[in-house]
Amino acid sequence: MRRLPVAPRLPSSWGAIPRSSAPQGTGVAVYFAGFPEIGTDEFSRALYRAQGIVEKKSTMPILASVLLEATEEGRLRVSAFDLEIGVTGTHPCEVHKAGAVALKHKELYDIIRALPEKVVVMRREANNRVKLTSGAAEFNIVGQPAEDYPPFPRAEKVDFFQVEPAALLEMIEKTQFAISADETRHNLNGVYFETSEGNDVRMVATDGHRLSLVQRSLDGQFNLKRGVIVPRKGLLELRRLLSEDQTGHCELGFTDTSGVFRRGDVTMVMRLIDGTFPDYMQVIPKEADRTITVDRPRLLVADPAQPPRTTAGFSIGMSPAAIRRRASGRGLRPGKRGRTGWRAAVPRPGAAAWAGKLSRSVF
Repeated sequence: MRRLPVAPRLPSSWGAIPRSSAPQGTGVAVYFAGFPEIGTDEFSRALYRAQGIVEKKSTMPILASVLLEATEEGRLRVSAFDLEIGVTGTHPCEVHKAGAVALKHKELYDIIRALPEKVVVMRREANNRVKLTSGAAEFNIVGQPAEDYPPFPRAEKVDFFQVEPAALLEMIEKTQFAISADETRHNLNGVYFETSEGNDVRMVATDGHRLSLVQRSLDGQFNLKRGVIVPRKGLLELRRLLSEDQTGHCELGFTDTSGVFRRGDVTMVMRLIDGTFPDYMQVIPKEADRTITVDRPRLLVADPAQPPRTTAGFSIGMSPAAIRRRASGRGLRPGKRGRTGWRAAVPRPGAAAWAGKLSRSVF
């Protein structure tokens, strides 16, 4: 490894240009200014957003890469797209020559996270080779032509509406666990998103055994003609973006085939699932004549000393003073009837006598 002088810390400005307008056949030298404007931390954050999107085992090797586009105006765009879901964002930098190149995401991400300095210099050389320099460290990566990267979908004719990141994140976290993993039932491989009366937005997920529904009042009118199904992967990537910062506002919009999320200079586009979500209202009881209140932490882990790890199922019984839960499965201690099992009792507030059975509805 050849030692180089420390890269100068230059003032930053930033941006991006469309790939078609970037001069072809020119080198690209990008200087990320040090703290406080921008540095390798910002570049690492951009690559982190792409981590869940790049395809590592695709039949198209270029989908394992991220597209870097730079312009002489001082803007760098980092994009990742797997033909179904894409995320793109612009980041501040100092650009000497405009150009574009696609680099392997894993190699680039590992290098950026390990750089010793807050400044990194990237220069594209012949045959799409890119040299990265940070302090005394120097790396060379073989890239691919930007023209071979699939075009990022344009968010055209989308009516955006402002939503609160914290509220949207809460709705995702309360429904994602119920998404079906059965690929033969593609209409259940996502969360159903629809609007109801007023400004209420409803998200529903089910795997045929359990169903989760959450409804919140969000600002703006989505004006959806019908509900849409947001795929699991797109939902998880949306959660990743929302988790970065839950303050301020973000924008969300839908077309007949796509969902678009936008906040600041970051945009995510996802293809919606083409299918019909089952009529979930048919399996939700219209009214309940009995309501019980339990201590949530005690119900989650009723026996902190030995909670069940692997269970085949569990049953719940209720008495005037307690709720009894029994789990059965491999690796649990024997129960009263000779089967492996685990029991715990959760005290119930109040003393109203009630006994009942849990029912399961399957689509």
